Amino acid sequence: MSESMMKEPISRRTFLKLAAGSAAGALLFHFPFQASAAEETAKALEIRPCALSALPAAEESAKNSPLVKGSFKDIISQVNTIHDSSLKSAVLSMIHNPRPTFMENYSSSARIQQTYNKLVEWKLADPAKISAETLFPPLSASLQPFMTAPGSGYMSHHPYPGGLATHVCSNLHITAVPIRTSSTMT
Repeated sequence: MSESMMKEPISRRTFLKLAAGSAAGALLFHFPFQASAAEETAKALEIRPCALSALPAAEESAKNSPLVKGSFKDIISQVNTIHDSSLKSAVLSMIHNPRPTFMENYSSSARIQQTYNKLVEWKLADPAKISAETLFPPLSASLQPFMTAPGSGYMSHHPYPGGLATHVCSNLHITAVPIRTSSTMT
């Protein structure tokens, strides 16, 4: 890749096409390459029609998916390589209990209003489109586990149950590869 290509911004569509390749690469991390294993994998991936009412719940689907289970296992394995014990503990806590603790800083309407006013003042929030009351999304009492959460909204990448785990796993594998600097590129 030329240095000029590295400096040019890419479109969201191009980025997502590149990310699709990383998802395919993530599959390679989870499936063995022996002939008999490949045959078993092909059988497991066969598409079998079924009634919509026969589909399992989203969380159950993610928990039973070999790709999602393998991705989640890889994430935990990578986190366990963190040498700083307090950082490792914090990351594992976020994965096992994905409660957004930052909202504790905004428990009063006065604090939310103060933040909203600053955002409007700095022109980071448009009062014609958002109000202080709608600044933060509502926080559900029951949150979906990390392993079964989708990676994005409908019609975007990884929108399926467990997509967040496959997305994070792909990114961990991508970032684990040493990046060549422009001086070492040919």
